[in-house]
Amino acid sequence: MGRDEELSLLAESLTAVEERRDTRIVTIVGPAGIGKTRLVEEFVASRKNEVRAFEGSARDGSVSFSPFARLIRSRFGLVRGMDPDEARATIRQKLEGVLESRRVSDAVTFLGQLLGLTEEESPLTRAVSDDPHEAELVRRAVVKAFLEADAQTGPLILVLEDLHEAHEDALSLLRYLLEYLTGPILVICTGRDDLVYRQEDWARVGERRHTLLELGPLGDADSARVSSAMLAVYTNGGEVPVPLVETACAFARGNRGSSRRWWRSTRPRA
Repeated sequence: MGRDEELSLLAESLTAVEERRDTRIVTIVGPAGIGKTRLVEEFVASRKNEVRAFEGSARDGSVSFSPFARLIRSRFGLVRGMDPDEARATIRQKLEGVLESRRVSDAVTFLGQLLGLTEEESPLTRAVSDDPHEAELVRRAVVKAFLEADAQTGPLILVLEDLHEAHEDALSLLRYLLEYLTGPILVICTGRDDLVYRQEDWARVGERRHTLLELGPLGDADSARVSSAMLAVYTNGGEVPVPLVETACAFARGNRGSSRRWWRSTRPRA
């Protein structure tokens, strides 16, 4: 509710991706509970029959490449705790339909690194094993090449959430992709305001193809609609008392997360 303009911006970005066959980036920032995830979920759900979408998150910031690890698991249908050999075999099988055969082994190795899998050596990994900087450059190139090749079979939406918690290694890789990625890909990044404080030039990464969307509180009318919808479950179909709605809105001040916390605190206990 109350996010029509933001949904339209995301839709316009995806249209540009589809029509121009090039990458677009939207970063959504705002305080906790403001509705960033809900906005993205609504948009992705509205396009689920038109375009493939894969999601990652940096909630586990202790893992260097956590947003990419989740993204890769989403793309290849992997589950946590999966046997490493089985995971590699699944990645290899699916990569064979995306990349040239000579590039598959390298992709399995470097994508596996992002998942924390024990390395499977290839001629390329042996060549860069003594130079961490060179290995990082190769990793970037492999991830970029995979995403661009994957997008040739149909536009992609890549969602990377909670980037304010992301490790510097993950942000470095992401910045590279936002700068140089090509092909029909819409990258949606979300995070708290800390993200743009920590990365002062974030909105300039990718230049004109990057849009920064600062998500603010809902207006009074929409806040009332949200509060009424949340509280209606306790009225058995009756009207929610206006003073109760006003109290919820005053507490939340347009923040959906605060509305939920207040709503939970007022729920009758069994």
